[in-house]
Amino acid sequence: MTTAIARTTGAVAVVLVLAGIVSGCIDAAPADQNPATTGAERGSEQSPPRAGDGASKPTMPPQLAECGEGDDKSRTPELAAATWSTPAGFAQASGYSQIAPIAPTHTDWYLVPEEPGDGVEVIAVVHYEDVPARLSDECGVVDRQAVNHLLEQWRADAGVTVSDVVWTRVAGADAVQQTEQYPGRDFTVRTTVFVGTGELLTVSCQWTSRRELMVTGCEEFLASVRLEG
Repeated sequence: MTTAIARTTGAVAVVLVLAGIVSGCIDAAPADQNPATTGAERGSEQSPPRAGDGASKPTMPPQLAECGEGDDKSRTPELAAATWSTPAGFAQASGYSQIAPIAPTHTDWYLVPEEPGDGVEVIAVVHYEDVPARLSDECGVVDRQAVNHLLEQWRADAGVTVSDVVWTRVAGADAVQQTEQYPGRDFTVRTTVFVGTGELLTVSCQWTSRRELMVTGCEEFLASVRLEG
């Protein structure tokens, strides 16, 4: 998803896009609620069932059988453990905040060009730790339909217009990328949204006039992202 950010010093508004995420089965249940196989109890004097006794063969719960298949499907990574590197020519900055966060609980990081320009250029990284939506199934596979719905609802609430929306693979994981325009603002934001189980990680690259600089910096940043899962 996308989120906008505003510099607390006052003058110019900055946007952060959360990117926010995917389709598949609906949100993964907590690990302690996942179905588990149960073993048959062994009787001390029971004989093996004979043919014709009507005994059925033990079966594996369908959820577990399905989770063993589809290795080509993207599993949700542990976004809290994500790492990245600062692009050349950029430095960490403070004084920014989210204008339209996707969820109330989040942690933010901001990177700006070391050589300031006339506009407001920033790379915003936002981790949403507690997203109240089911974004993956019981096997941890991203539910793209659920992610699309969440982002569409966020865009409608924030009044954001998007284009070039595409599902892609970044750092070995499924991600949504989209270009965002905010009402009454003169900046453009290109956001990449990574989807986890109950969490999102968005990387938003915002610029007013220095598009080439920001696109290059954003590509370098995304190439450095490492995800565990």
